[in-house]
Amino acid sequence: MPRPKKVGTPEDMERNLNRYFELREEKGEFPTFAGMLRYLGISKRTYQRYMNDDNGDESLTEEDRHAYRKIFEDAQLRREDWLEKTMVSDGKRANGCMNSLKQPINGGFKDRYEADLDAKITVNVVGVGGENAFK
Repeated sequence: MPRPKKVGTPEDMERNLNRYFELREEKGEFPTFAGMLRYLGISKRTYQRYMNDDNGDESLTEEDRHAYRKIFEDAQLRREDWLEKTMVSDGKRANGCMNSLKQPINGGFKDRYEADLDAKITVNVVGVGGENAFK
């Protein structure tokens, strides 16, 4: 038998998350991932359970699982938004915000474009000096 959820419904979760963001905003502090989980009283494992669509957890209905996922995806965007706004508006905090944005949980941004190096090029040399041209 699964343990009772610490947050009863997706609506309760959303209310608690909104309150967490309000408290952080009042203090002018970044709403961290770990701080968010601590405020909600849930573990990373529980968070992953909410985010994973196919986790075999029968204590969550499909509708609730979708609702929790949407709520947490919005929370991630809110954290990302905070970092981006702070980065461009406060030069003293720009480097810290940039480093935070590179973390997968905060957007996973990268400094450079990573191209696919497995590209293949085919060169057709028909009519360029015949068979002996490259010997």
